[in-house]
Amino acid sequence: MRTWLKENKWLAIIIGGALLLRLAAIVFGLPQSDVFGDELNHTIIAFKMLEAKSPWLSFDVQAYLPPLFSYLLAPIFGLIGLVGLAFDYFKNLADFKDFVILYREWFLIPGRIISAFFGAGTAGVLYLLVERLFNKKTALLAAALLAFDFLHVHESQIGHIWSIITFFAVLTAYSLYRLYESGETRWYYWSAASIALGYAFGQIPIIFYVFFVAVCWFYSRRQSEKFFNRKFILSSLLCLAVVALFSVLNFYTLYKHFYDLAIALFKLLGLDQNILPPVPWFSAKLVNSFSLSANWAIILKTLFFDNPALLVASLLGAVVAFKKRGRDQMGNFLLLAFSWGGLAIFSVIFYHFLARYVMPAIPFLAAFASYFVFWLVEEMVCRSSKNICLVVLMIIILGFSVLASGLYSVRLLKTYSISQATEWFYQSGPSGSRVVSDVYLNANKASIEFLQKYNMYDWLDSRKKLLLETTETNYPQPNYFLIDTNLTDVQTLPAQERKADYGLISFYNQQQEEAALKNLDIFGRRELIFSLYPRGEKRYIKSLLNLEPHWFLGNIWSTRQIGPNVEIYKILK
Repeated sequence: MRTWLKENKWLAIIIGGALLLRLAAIVFGLPQSDVFGDELNHTIIAFKMLEAKSPWLSFDVQAYLPPLFSYLLAPIFGLIGLVGLAFDYFKNLADFKDFVILYREWFLIPGRIISAFFGAGTAGVLYLLVERLFNKKTALLAAALLAFDFLHVHESQIGHIWSIITFFAVLTAYSLYRLYESGETRWYYWSAASIALGYAFGQIPIIFYVFFVAVCWFYSRRQSEKFFNRKFILSSLLCLAVVALFSVLNFYTLYKHFYDLAIALFKLLGLDQNILPPVPWFSAKLVNSFSLSANWAIILKTLFFDNPALLVASLLGAVVAFKKRGRDQMGNFLLLAFSWGGLAIFSVIFYHFLARYVMPAIPFLAAFASYFVFWLVEEMVCRSSKNICLVVLMIIILGFSVLASGLYSVRLLKTYSISQATEWFYQSGPSGSRVVSDVYLNANKASIEFLQKYNMYDWLDSRKKLLLETTETNYPQPNYFLIDTNLTDVQTLPAQERKADYGLISFYNQQQEEAALKNLDIFGRRELIFSLYPRGEKRYIKSLLNLEPHWFLGNIWSTRQIGPNVEIYKILK
């Protein structure tokens, strides 16, 4: 290990820095549960498997994400429970279950750690790929570009699947290149296993099987071998077996995502969607707004706002690489296939395209960009002063990402705006008060019963069910008669229920603010008693948590802390 570190100290520094950046969000936003969207889902499913003592997820509508992430979390959660029981922190398994229900948000931490390690590890695998394709210097810069890339850092800090999908995309590309180089059996299996495990985490990597077939075909042509040979057949069967296993273990997510694919293709081809069976989860509004041009607008905006210098250098690097490296076009084709080829496929299969879907292309764009930097230094304008030119180019292409990712991670060390506001209210709002709120506060039993009566979704989560059975001694303090506007349509409440002492709202934009204030209007006149604005003054801002395409660096620079604007009102009698 010491010898490796001595020989690869710069790579170790890059990977170590990447890991530290990605661990910056490890406790951010807690105990709020929905700061980063879907990450709580993996935690819930992991505990469901532990409770059922089975990896089979049946047709569970909460299991809308592939299961392997939850399978990683389940033994970690089980170990936490066993340690707690061994040291008498929990009286019994029922006590541990109650703890999980009441404080499940804190179990997001293991998922964030796993995502961070996969994110940092991707820089290491990218180094192996680029060193194989080009050279060590190019590989180090490519790894650094990925390690500090804002979009990759952002998504690797969260307990989502995208840092893991990206890891397996790079590992698959590396394995495929080694397969093309040598034809060794192990690289057939590495390629197949990478694709299959990527599918088990996020389904999307199944599209890489097309690249696997193509590489095997090109290799067989080059070597004048039979295409359907033993290595190809057995590795394909391995891939199919793993894909089938995880499809059966969680059939619901297979059904959901391939139904979404069918909807997107029907919309794209102008076919009648009514011949497909109706399902409860998709939004007709989103489906009807689907278009390739809109998806590509998001792709290009996201890449440009992420790092414009990286985007431009990668495009130029691709052109130069195909022109200059005639003897090794397979490496170029792999970088192109996994970047722009992958994005082309994504633009077709996602009818609701999000900024994070661009992430798997970033490592391969970084490889092209790094190649362009060194080609420019060594072949073109900088022959007489290579070191100075290299430093200037690295500052231009790397500085943007370092600044954006560094500032954002520093902001994550501050308190989430909603957490700060709710803590203020816990200290200042009298327990038992009636509070209209779009963020979670400790709800008393009376308000849970109120929610059961006026719930828009006819649904009560396990935490509220447990609180109804909790003694006053163990009940969270302070607590309030919470009128949750996320679950209750306050506009339809009867007149006798339209009374409150306080109102708490959060908003990023004017539309959200107007909707929140409209809900408060029916409770009477109000007076602002607390406000928290991340920009220091009341201004509409972009969310830096669940990204949409915007000037990431500009918004990070002008934001003092992460989160929406928050206002608390006293409802006047």
